[in-house]
Amino acid sequence: MFFYCNFDLLIKTLYLQGYFSIQFYLFMNTILLMTATGAENLGDELITLCEIKELREKNPNTSIIVFSHSPSRTRRFLRSQNISEKNLTVLPYFPTNVKKYPIKNCIYFFQTLQAIKQASHIYIGGGGLLYSVSEE
Repeated sequence: MFFYCNFDLLIKTLYLQGYFSIQFYLFMNTILLMTATGAENLGDELITLCEIKELREKNPNTSIIVFSHSPSRTRRFLRSQNISEKNLTVLPYFPTNVKKYPIKNCIYFFQTLQAIKQASHIYIGGGGLLYSVSEE
């Protein structure tokens, strides 16, 4: 016999009944987006924009962490589209030019681990993030 449980509904119900704090409930609503944003490709930026809008439409209190090839470019694009930076964190991908910036990459590595640990959901996709190389 299989048991099906809607985990999000269960967590929300337990929170509303006072079984744990708001910090725990908010922790369970952190979404990590691994997209191909930040490389100045309009298509990839628009995919990320739509993902953020859709997630916020479903739950405005959701914390969203976006990994980007260039966090400054991603923030600039999202600001230009009137996306609030409230509950939105943009982090750089790891690794980024390891030989030139070894210390910075150590920091990026631990930021990546922390973001993965913190996330209740991880979404991977959008643009050329996933691809295959075939040998012919």
